Amino acid sequence: MGNPFRIFRLHPPREAPLRDELLSIERLEERAKSLAGRFTVAASSRRAKSLFPRLADNARVLRTAYATLAGDVHRGEDVTSSAEWLLDHFNLVAAEIRAVRENLPQAHYRELPRLAQRQWVGHARVYAMALELIRHSDSRLDRSQLVRFMNSYQSVAPLTIGELWAWPSILRLALIENLRRLAEEILVARDSRIAADRHGQSTRGRTNHFHRYPSPPTWHMSSVCYSGCASTACVCRRCTPPSNSI
Repeated sequence: MGNPFRIFRLHPPREAPLRDELLSIERLEERAKSLAGRFTVAASSRRAKSLFPRLADNARVLRTAYATLAGDVHRGEDVTSSAEWLLDHFNLVAAEIRAVRENLPQAHYRELPRLAQRQWVGHARVYAMALELIRHSDSRLDRSQLVRFMNSYQSVAPLTIGELWAWPSILRLALIENLRRLAEEILVARDSRIAADRHGQSTRGRTNHFHRYPSPPTWHMSSVCYSGCASTACVCRRCTPPSNSI
């Protein structure tokens, strides 16, 4: 007998969405100061690691997710509220991806101060800041929150003019990165749900093909002899059942 769970295919490893403890604005300010004290800028002889290949891959994953989920809707299948959000806002997402490509030249990004820590090695300092902000705000950003976060960070470690100029595009990059991870999570849940449905259908199909054995005969002691003889009135010791079984 084959493995009954063979239809549940394992997905390749994926990065978890940027989701950590949700912090109040006051605690976000404290977090910004903590990051400013911890971040160490690497020597300027090497450029920041380019994020544009990752942006292109993020765009590919999001397009795939949109096409897959739109196909489900066209076939009349149910989709989750998260999938509906992606379908409804995909044009906006695509516009933000185009805005990053138009407003943040690759050459400028690679000149931004980069970090030396192992976790962020090679990445621009402002990109690490954006990821940390999104991680602790559930991607819910507003102007007042952004201003206070940036002011708190710069009260410990001032940013360069180039970093401040790139900040809006860097935020978009980080948000798109997180959205890509959420889209992958949506697709994994969708595939698991489909696999479970198929497994349930195949299981029900197999139960319908089980061999049906005939029902056992009904024995009537008044008409059938226990020893197998043809008499219907045999009262011998062999044919008469014990009294405690009657």
